[in-house]
Amino acid sequence: MFGKRFQRELDMICDALEDEEGREEFIKYMSPFVENTVKKFISDNNLPNVMYEELLPAGWTYLDKDLKNYNERAEMMTERKNDLYYFSTYFAWYIKHGISEYVKAKYPTQIE
Repeated sequence: MFGKRFQRELDMICDALEDEEGREEFIKYMSPFVENTVKKFISDNNLPNVMYEELLPAGWTYLDKDLKNYNERAEMMTERKNDLYYFSTYFAWYIKHGISEYVKAKYPTQIE
């Protein structure tokens, strides 16, 4: 019914919500995506004085909230009551939002 990637991510999200082991496995799965999003954010916002290692944790700020929210939306997606989209599509905005909040708090003159 749905693509293998969608089903795999949905299963991993359910596991992540159930226990710490599942959460850690999901973080491992999503790490390349978060890392690339952080690097692109630094480049797009011309933040040469802000360290990648410093911003990476900020990219994970909303993970737990987003796992819960996406899981709820996924129920509607599987019932065809909502458009189908991957977790990464949903999470990308929150990664950038977490980074923006961090930069604005720590380096208020660096970002608009």
